[in-house]
Amino acid sequence: MKIRIDQFDVILPFGCAIYQSKFTKDELDFLKMLAEDSREGKNASEKLVGNIQTQTEPVVKDKNTQERFSEILHPHIVNYLTVDQKRQKVMYENSIRPPDFVDEEDMQNVNYDLGTGPWFNYMWENEFNPLHAHHGSISGIAMIQVPTEIKNERYNTETPNYETHGDLEWVDGNNHYKVIPEEGSIFLFPSHLKHIVYPWHSHVERITSSWNIFNIEYPKKIEIAYE
Repeated sequence: MKIRIDQFDVILPFGCAIYQSKFTKDELDFLKMLAEDSREGKNASEKLVGNIQTQTEPVVKDKNTQERFSEILHPHIVNYLTVDQKRQKVMYENSIRPPDFVDEEDMQNVNYDLGTGPWFNYMWENEFNPLHAHHGSISGIAMIQVPTEIKNERYNTETPNYETHGDLEWVDGNNHYKVIPEEGSIFLFPSHLKHIVYPWHSHVERITSSWNIFNIEYPKKIEIAYE
């Protein structure tokens, strides 16, 4: 099930929610610039599972760059947390002692950190990410550059059933949900949710960025008096 809310989608293929939205053109242009600057960044492969030759830490040239990256991500993180809280309210509405919740206006001031920061994947044909999960509370993926050749492969193949060229798939037990990545998309999901990125065959480069969110600290929670 997919629910459209303002400028983003909430996908509910199984128990937990997957958030999907799009960056603006200016935001995507910034991410492309940061990705190009980060090609020569510190190698991040030793702490990642991807079968990808080039995975780097970001090259942040100044404080403004770091702040701009955070400004781009923050509204999406707030949206994700707000939706997650609404789902919890429904789950606990008949509970004797429901958890405390945060006022939606205060949610804008939620604090968190990205651990060691985001990383960039410069992925070519036949490279892939095996089934894996992340650390932290929430994980994110940004589709920064997605050549159309990858999507078009599914229309030029004799494979009749399960097309997976460059697709992103989440797996929860016996359930799974797969998307065809599009340039400018952002996905947020619980870090424990396993996922896989499939290879493709065209000689093109796809650029993505991923990150994990740690140490979420909510603003003052709504006080609930229990009798």
